[in-house]
Amino acid sequence: MKENNPVVGFDFDGVIVNSLAVMEKSWAALSQKLDIDIPFSAYKKNIGLKFNAILKNIGVEEELYDEVHQQYFSGTRLFQNEVELYPEVLETLKSLKERNIQTFIVTSKPRQNTLLLLEMFGIQVDLVVCADDVTHGKPHVESGDRVVEQFGQQHVIYVGDMDSDRQFAENCNFRFVYASYGYGGLSKEVAHKIDRLSQILDNNILFS
Repeated sequence: MKENNPVVGFDFDGVIVNSLAVMEKSWAALSQKLDIDIPFSAYKKNIGLKFNAILKNIGVEEELYDEVHQQYFSGTRLFQNEVELYPEVLETLKSLKERNIQTFIVTSKPRQNTLLLLEMFGIQVDLVVCADDVTHGKPHVESGDRVVEQFGQQHVIYVGDMDSDRQFAENCNFRFVYASYGYGGLSKEVAHKIDRLSQILDNNILFS
């Protein structure tokens, strides 16, 4: 890696892949099966947090957590062929590699589901940190510590679409880039915003 090159990281859902319809379908199926009367809109507002943190925030009873987890993620695996890759992802990752810029993914999705999708789309990065790799999910710094352990004290950029991603980047002293095409909005303005993933290749973003 060239000296002074950044390391570029990405959230997964809402930045690399669009799985929102699959999430909604899986949530609807488990809600009917387990008689849970919580709309998907409440779940959506919390995307980016670890799954149990989402369940706590939206009022699912704690004794149901394990069953909801099993039903939800088996459902998303069942419907995984309906997940869509955002435009320009593979081309952008290839361009970053050609410029000797290392890449990573930090996601709140379980490793099994994440690896299935990475393989399905042929996505290759230098590090993947998933929800079950850490005790504390975003916005806690634990996943960021994994990044620093892997790459050292490099200039790190993190691309996300939710407020939890912004908070995570700030907590880790990473520079945050907001993917406005994703799932959520932010609670405050940020310096860098992209409308499609390939805009991360702009030198004003990579090296500012």
